[in-house]
Amino acid sequence: MSSSNLSKDLNKEKKAVFEQFKAKEYDRLAEENLTRNTVLMTIQWTVSTLTVYMLLYMNKYLAGGIYIQYYFDGISGLLAYSVGKIIY
Repeated sequence: MSSSNLSKDLNKEKKAVFEQFKAKEYDRLAEENLTRNTVLMTIQWTVSTLTVYMLLYMNKYLAGGIYIQYYFDGISGLLAYSVGKIIY
């Protein structure tokens, strides 16, 4: 083998090792963030669910007509869905 072939093989090996290291490092970072993200998403889901059901329950006690309140609730739900779809 010539030295240029050895050099090319060595560079391929270096790239392969670097790619493996990069993949392992990414997996390690993903595992560290998985628990944290799961806990945060559970808290956000719980709070948003509680808020929605509390608003539905308390809607009849707000000032104004109940039908107008439900129209506003529907409009705000559509707006929230549209903005959330864009964000995520």
